[in-house]
Amino acid sequence: MKVEQTTLIRVSDDELADLERRVRATRWAPEWPLHGSTAGTDPRVLRRLAEYWADGFDWPLQQRAIDELPSFSATLDGTEVRFLRFEPEGAGGLPIILTNGGPSSMLEM
Repeated sequence: MKVEQTTLIRVSDDELADLERRVRATRWAPEWPLHGSTAGTDPRVLRRLAEYWADGFDWPLQQRAIDELPSFSATLDGTEVRFLRFEPEGAGGLPIILTNGGPSSMLEM
């Protein structure tokens, strides 16, 4: 089994610019007529979130932080397995290996 260090994610500047354009071009549905209803997401909250993604969220900073994680991949029985491997802090300790099972991500851990 061959284990290789990998990069977890790579999003290009063009992809980020396209996403920002699409977020800004969102056509918002009319507000739900039943004020105070628990049906769906509050449109004001959703718009604030979209504005944050378009103007405030620093994806390159997050991508660098993710890329600094000890990410590896290996092929087991023809299936690529991606994982994070954290070395033990003390002598005689065991490494911690985090993998994922869809639809979650090892980054959630």
